[in-house]
Amino acid sequence: MKKLAMVLIVLLSAGCGSDAGETGAPVAPAPAPMADEEAALRAIRAIAGAQSEFIGRERRYARSVEELVDALYLPAEADWSDSGYDVWISLSAAADNYRATVTAPDGTGLRSFFVDGTGVIRWARGEEATADDTVLEDPAAAPATDPDAGAPVVSPQ
Repeated sequence: MKKLAMVLIVLLSAGCGSDAGETGAPVAPAPAPMADEEAALRAIRAIAGAQSEFIGRERRYARSVEELVDALYLPAEADWSDSGYDVWISLSAAADNYRATVTAPDGTGLRSFFVDGTGVIRWARGEEATADDTVLEDPAAAPATDPDAGAPVVSPQ
């Protein structure tokens, strides 16, 4: 019983179970790290290129990133999980088109990205990008810059 009382005293004096800092004030949780948008753009561009090659040779679109890696259309290290973005590929019902989305969970990224069989990359801020969103302008072209995001944009087509 003496050991239990001693453990309780030590725990209480150490502030165990409290979210208070040294001053006794509550400590805010650390913010989630921001997602790596450049890695997300590399991912969506790589998927668009790989799907273009895949359909040219296989006469259908790949169902997943893993299928593109297994068929050697993407490198084995094509794992963008460390980017902070989620990468998804889905096929249309007739499997004659695909859509790939790259989104940052929990608002850790500023933009999400979308590409489909057209090869046109689109982006949206604050929600999942779709075929109706803003076209990501080719960085080689003279950009018209969105002052909020600092990203080149063109009007949706």
